[in-house]
Amino acid sequence: MRAVVAATLFANAFLVFVLQPHVSKRLLPVLGGSAEVWIVCSLFFQLALVAGYAAAYAARRLPLRVALALHVSLLALAWWSWPFTAGGGPPSGAPPTLWTLQQLAGQVGLLLIALTATSPLLQSAYARAWPSLDPYPLFAASNAGSLLGLCAYPLVVEPLLTLPQQARAWSAAAVLLIGLLAVTAAGLAGRHATSPAALPLDPGPAITMRTRLRWLLLALVPSLMLLAVTAQITTDIAPVPLLWILPLAVYLASFIRVFSRGWQPGRWTWPVMALSSVLMLLTFGHDLSRLRWIGVHLAVLWCASLLCHGALVQKRPRPARVPEFYLLMALGGATGGCVAVLIAPLIFTMRIEYPLAVLATLWLSPRRVGFTSQLRVTRPVVAGLVVIGASVIAYVIATHSATDAARTLTLASALAAAMLWHRPRVFTVLMTIALAGVIVEQAVNPHGVRLRGRTFYGTYSVRDVPETQTRVLFHGNTLHGLQSLRAGHQ
Repeated sequence: MRAVVAATLFANAFLVFVLQPHVSKRLLPVLGGSAEVWIVCSLFFQLALVAGYAAAYAARRLPLRVALALHVSLLALAWWSWPFTAGGGPPSGAPPTLWTLQQLAGQVGLLLIALTATSPLLQSAYARAWPSLDPYPLFAASNAGSLLGLCAYPLVVEPLLTLPQQARAWSAAAVLLIGLLAVTAAGLAGRHATSPAALPLDPGPAITMRTRLRWLLLALVPSLMLLAVTAQITTDIAPVPLLWILPLAVYLASFIRVFSRGWQPGRWTWPVMALSSVLMLLTFGHDLSRLRWIGVHLAVLWCASLLCHGALVQKRPRPARVPEFYLLMALGGATGGCVAVLIAPLIFTMRIEYPLAVLATLWLSPRRVGFTSQLRVTRPVVAGLVVIGASVIAYVIATHSATDAARTLTLASALAAAMLWHRPRVFTVLMTIALAGVIVEQAVNPHGVRLRGRTFYGTYSVRDVPETQTRVLFHGNTLHGLQSLRAGHQ
């Protein structure tokens, strides 16, 4: 029966992650070919995940047969609302983000809630039918289906089928899923009703609010970083639609890795995270459009996801609390999405949320990562921090240049952090100081930038280039126009 449940979860997740790029593509003609369309759709799917997991959490007190029957009925009912149509686009003056979320909620909201509720509901049912078995590895099967669906769309579905054909094929596959789900639900309910061992599950020790908050934060940070990395590589490096999928694939693969049976934290996750985060921080705010930097950003995302999701797995509760655990994970992910999509564009003109998410990962990482890890305030550490601070103060006094001082602070702190990568807490403190230097440098003298802006379609900047005596307009790293500043050539 375990294989049947895993197959059902795999198929369900596969259809969800074929649906996501399909819906995103239908929106492109009315919103334009922007990476932000994919990012907003990702946020909506995260919000739908919260609603679906909340439905599974609410059903935990129902008799198992009733809960499963209601779920199958809800999915069948939601199927009638398919397919999705994009309409004529947002009205003049309407915020594209809110219009997109409204369209998605009205047309595929119920369908996504029913689909996303499947995973926690079936895992909880499996734990109630077989109390002695661990349901958590089933989450790896679900994410494997998500990853395959995500990769199948650009490689198989999109090249072979038109959008109307994709909708019909998805609808037919959903009918098969409903049938498979009905068979699985009947098997789990029958096993629960006839098994003498199917007693109420032991919830174990009470879960504290601090533990719940940690679950929330460990899910929030990788989600925030996922959308920040997606925006970074698709608008500031290479605006290629296929690249939208790479960060999400890395994110899903981390779930598969940590929820697999017998997973243990990797010895090299922290060193790679430390090196990648130093490279990312030193280059933040500079125009690095070479494709090789995509690897650095994906490495940061992969290691951060492994560290945070791995900590979630190590702190997971007993199977009786599966619905609550997954609900808090989904809520954290959706909160991270809201920060990236709704809040950050309003308060930041640059993608500051990306390095902030990196720092949050460093602070949330376990103190023991296979190396000396405690923040011991030894004499060499204090002496090093004093030397860094004194050097920066002396430089400011000598040169009266806050920009050079900030750059010196950043480089000195980053160099010290790289040398002390095996001391996670010391490393994190130094990286925090380095980020402060980067922010000050960008604020005081942002490399000739006269104006910055940020909208639904990305980041914009107007810059002066002294070498060529021109003023240029960039969208991300794409040049959109220039004006000569030479006398008589304006």
